[in-house]
Order: sequence, then structure tokens, then C-alpha cells
Amino acid sequence: MTHYLKHSLIIVVMPAFAILATVAPLWGLAGALALVLYQIAVDIATPRELAVPEYRHPWLINAVPYVHIPTSAFALLMLAWMAAPGDLFGIGQALDGVLGTSLATRPEPASWGALAAAAVTLGFVMSTNTIAAHELVHRTASPFAVWLGRWILATVGDAQYSITHVYVHHLHVGTPHDPSTAKRGENLYGFALRSIRGQYRDAWQIEMRRLRERPWLLRVLGNKVTTGVAMSGTIALGFYAAAGWRGVAAFAVVAGTSKFLLEAVEYIQHYGLVRTPGGQIESHHSWECSSRAASHIMYNLPRHAHHHLDARLPYSALKPTAEAPDLPYGYVAHILLSMAPPLWRRFAAPRLAKWDAELASPAERELAQQANRESRLPSYAALAPAERP
Repeated sequence: MTHYLKHSLIIVVMPAFAILATVAPLWGLAGALALVLYQIAVDIATPRELAVPEYRHPWLINAVPYVHIPTSAFALLMLAWMAAPGDLFGIGQALDGVLGTSLATRPEPASWGALAAAAVTLGFVMSTNTIAAHELVHRTASPFAVWLGRWILATVGDAQYSITHVYVHHLHVGTPHDPSTAKRGENLYGFALRSIRGQYRDAWQIEMRRLRERPWLLRVLGNKVTTGVAMSGTIALGFYAAAGWRGVAAFAVVAGTSKFLLEAVEYIQHYGLVRTPGGQIESHHSWECSSRAASHIMYNLPRHAHHHLDARLPYSALKPTAEAPDLPYGYVAHILLSMAPPLWRRFAAPRLAKWDAELASPAERELAQQANRESRLPSYAALAPAERP
């Protein structure tokens, strides 16, 4: 039973955080910080999560990502209630009746500061929506799964991800054609801007090619980039109806926080790794990090090398890959480290040198040396791994 429950933690945590963040925003922020510290502590202090259980009821474990639909709807409803004047749908009175408190029945609307704190907290917790949706949009044999995955993505303003991740990232990872592969020496913030621009550009081009036989107007209106924006726009419209521009601003903060954290995850997953365009994708083209807490909360996403070797596999079937380069401290710790570019570059430099020397093919070694020079960083330009025997 533990193996079924461990990946369900976030769908329990999200509604709890939705209430805590909107009723007591500072406590919500403190709870988010505690969750971060908890993940770091578990990932560093416990052995790697190497188990690959056999599930007698695979439908149950594969159904977990779908539960992000109602939990996300609840979280966004709570945020709309907080942003709205009065007691939207009587939610505050109902909460106080259940909790036996008088916290939720506010005499005045929440302040902008409190609303921002709640939106950041929910953006942090709801960043897992992209990971749940990531699982569903890879189930390309099921249009229903992909459609629901796009709606989960729309709750964090990023439905286009369903296109670029599947049809660009997985084809071109490690090459200049993939905007989601971070270059050597590139800092997280510059990467995030470049990656987002590239994703929307590539998604638009893919969709326009798919619809090339249709009239131009139908290509624009039927484009999944357009419809994805419309899906998030529908949610934003609901916030506007409930709380005016305060509500729209709160939703924008949730989406922006979630998207930035997604880009931080993508930054560490392939940072500095290179691949010959058109070459086979192998285990050494992804950083592996089978840490326990991250594997549970992120649907085994840290087992990233195996995911790129066979993206059709459900998350429950992914295995640790010993041949892949390793991130030693856990996903959350590395994400925080990447937010301090000098520390991240210092951390990554020796590991990239080791990758060049021990894992890269001769052609990739040349690409790596070119990337080191193009980084214009002395510490990277000086990397010159010894030839493999």
C-alpha cells in the first residue's frame, strides 16, 4: 500500500495548502519553506529510492495524476475567494463552520501583500501540476489523457508545454534545436527567458505545419497554442468575474511562479550536456537524481535518463539508471543551488569535466569543448578533460 500512497502525497498536500495559504498567508509561506526543507533533508539523509515495485492494480497508480484536476480546481477556487470582495459562495463561513474558527470570515478584503503571498505559495505547490500533466501528455495514444493534461497545464498558464515537450524536447534534447536544454555557463534566469520564447515559437511552428492545409484563419484559431492560451484565459476570466483585476493578478502570480519552477527543473535536468544532432539519445544525456522525496512528489521525474530512453513508459515503471551522470543532493537542493549562478557554475564545472572525459563520445567531446569556449567563462574555458583510454 505504501507504494500506492507515496506518489499521492501532493494531491493531499495541495488542498491543505490551498486552505492554509488563503486563510493564513504567512503560515502558508512558512509551510512552503518547511516543505522545501523537508524534501532537502529527506533527499540528503536517506538512501536513494531504487525500488521498482510491481503493482497489482496498475490502474490505481496511473490514475493519480488525474486527481490534479479537482485538487487544482479547489486551490484556484480558494484563491479566487481570497481575492474577491465579501465571502464568495459562502466559502469563508463554511470553512469556519468546519474548522471551528473565525479566521476565514474576513471583515475586509485581503491585502495585496497577503494575496501575493498566497499566490506564490500556491504557485509553488501547483508547480507539480506540470509534472502530473507531463505524465498525461506523454500518453499520446489516449486523446482524453492528453486533453486533460492540457487542462492541468492550463491551470498554471502553460498548455503549450504539451506540444514542445513531446515533439521538440524529446527529439532534440542536448542539441541547439532544443530550447529546454541549458547551455554551459548560461544562468537560470537567462535560460528561463530563452526557453519560454523558444517553446512558444516552436509550438506555433509545429501547429502551423500540422494545419497547413487549412485556411490561414483556421490555422490560427485551431492552433493548439491559441487554444491553450484560451484555456488559461477562460480560467483568468473566471478570476475576473469573481474578483476583478485583483483575481487576474493573483492567477498570473500562480502561473508565473509555477512556470519559473518548471524552467528551474528543466535547467538542472540537462545542464551543459551535449549531443550530436540526429544522434541516438542515451542515458548520459540526462542528469540522474533518484532522491527519495523528489521521486515521490515528482512522479519519478528524477529518474530522467530512463524517461528519455523510453518516454512511453508510465512513471511507475521508470528505473534508476546507473550509467547516467549523477546529481548528488536531490532535485530541490539543486534547484535552489541553480538560483545562485556563481555557486551553480562552481558546482557544475568539475562534473561537466568528468562527463566530457568519461561519458561523452569523441564527437560530443568536441561539441563540449566548443560549448566551454562559447560560455566565455574562464572556469569553463579551462576545462580540458584527459582523453579516455
